[in-house]
Amino acid sequence: MKTLKLIPMAIWLLMMPFIVQAQHPGNANNFLKDSGCHAGFTIVLDSLSTLPYRYVFTDISTGDIDSWAWDFGDGNISVDQNPVHRYEEPGNYQVCLTVSSLSNPDTCNDQICQAISTREYFSLGGLVYAGDYPLNNPVLAGDTAIAYLYRAIGEQLLYMDEHIFSDYGYYGFGFLLPGSYVVKIILQTNSSLYNSYFPTYSGDVIRWQHTSAFTLTHEDIYSAEIHLVPVRFVMSGTGIIRGQVKFVQGQDAAMMTDTRTTVILYDHTQTPTRFTVPDPDGNFEFAGLPFGTYFLNADATGKPSTLVTVTLSTGNPVAEGINLTVFGPNVQGIPDQFPNGITFSPIYPNPVRDMLNLRINAAVHITADLCITDIAGREFYHHTVKIVPGQNHLQIPVEDLPKAIYLLRLQPHDSYSPVTGKFIK
Repeated sequence: MKTLKLIPMAIWLLMMPFIVQAQHPGNANNFLKDSGCHAGFTIVLDSLSTLPYRYVFTDISTGDIDSWAWDFGDGNISVDQNPVHRYEEPGNYQVCLTVSSLSNPDTCNDQICQAISTREYFSLGGLVYAGDYPLNNPVLAGDTAIAYLYRAIGEQLLYMDEHIFSDYGYYGFGFLLPGSYVVKIILQTNSSLYNSYFPTYSGDVIRWQHTSAFTLTHEDIYSAEIHLVPVRFVMSGTGIIRGQVKFVQGQDAAMMTDTRTTVILYDHTQTPTRFTVPDPDGNFEFAGLPFGTYFLNADATGKPSTLVTVTLSTGNPVAEGINLTVFGPNVQGIPDQFPNGITFSPIYPNPVRDMLNLRINAAVHITADLCITDIAGREFYHHTVKIVPGQNHLQIPVEDLPKAIYLLRLQPHDSYSPVTGKFIK
């Protein structure tokens, strides 16, 4: 029994052009006219991946089937029920699925084929300015930064990719489908300018609610400039503010964060004055503050958060236990075509060292395959898990994984779509 969940209309509308459903027009393609099973499948382009030509194939065949044979039309095959396949080159491909029953092939044997025409992709990039000049341009100053890429879908910002850059102050992302994209730039802690500039979004703002998107339509964009917002000078003092960032999704609440989250400190006029990046447990601290009134909130891209007021004085020089709450799920990976009642909370810690923690929220009992692959598709972990209704907490040892970006994929045995997330080792 499948449990349906509502998905945002914006994501559904985004997915519609990329979904192809292959079913029989009568019995035209049946091996047996009165076959006891009928082949059928859907094709979904992974529109939230920077890997081009990557498709999710979902079996919707009917009958007593225990064998699936896929021919992707490029010389590659698969025997998985719901494979993910990436084409190496653009073009037109004929995908065929053959289903059968190994125990009773005479009554269950069928095939269906569907054509795929790959989409066109584009590139997005630009210079990142610190003051009048781009980072490390024209003088190499040893500054490095991380560019985070999000796709704007309606009112949502969905994480897609990230990369570190330093040369000439230029960032770039390739293989992007037409659409609207937001970029966030964060200087790394070893940069000489780290404390001088806020993490900054496209549109030259420090909060995601105020960002402007770059829109790709029919050509590449190589001039998507971002000017880092300078940190305002603040007089020193003896005040201290300490607290934690808390992520809340439905009934689930956890003290955790990721490297993309920043905490912003505002003065009494709500002018931003300082920032910090919480540790993997969500802890943060601002020290050396003059006495006065401050406002704080957490910037977790695409997710609203609370605004907290703190007053430091001679009688209250240290404010501790400040909780900043971030609301909303950590949406990333392949959007669900068919809702299946499963969601991930943020993978943590991220980057991960020895143990990966995963919280899975489910509406029904589910058996699923949990896999970890690198971006080249090589599998490093595969385990069958049983998910119960409510919150499930899984721990996966990853100390032996080499340093890379990985895709974590949960494929329910009785559901149409996988649920995915990315993490860094």
